Amino acid sequence: SAMALLEPTIPDEIELKRRFERVPQIEGWPRELNQAFLTVLRNAVEAIDGAGVVSAQTIAIEDRVLVRVRDTGRGMSEEKAKHLFDMAWSEESGRTKMRMGLCAAHAITQKHGGSIEVSSTIGEGTTVTFTFPIGPRV
Repeated sequence: SAMALLEPTIPDEIELKRRFERVPQIEGWPRELNQAFLTVLRNAVEAIDGAGVVSAQTIAIEDRVLVRVRDTGRGMSEEKAKHLFDMAWSEESGRTKMRMGLCAAHAITQKHGGSIEVSSTIGEGTTVTFTFPIGPRV
């Protein structure tokens, strides 16, 4: 549903690909998870200059469900990726604003017993992988 919300706002030159396998249920709050996925998907779209691809995939591996969001955008340095989920200030068009989206996505994922990993290569794109435990949490 996060992709369906985002799709009407995506430029025509960016292709959205879905590869959703059937996965077991995870315990959680759908609205919050949707918020985390939407934030990462939006960032993936914004990382692409011109034509490109954003793909989302679900897969079950052993006792976990993985949700991967990949883009063919600018990518980022290892140093920037390390601080991706930090709360920060940014200046755009003469305005200062607080960046909290990815920080909130990280907090939501942890609240659901999950984790987020980022892999990125400058000039090739970025992959964000959410990992969640299957079934009820103790």
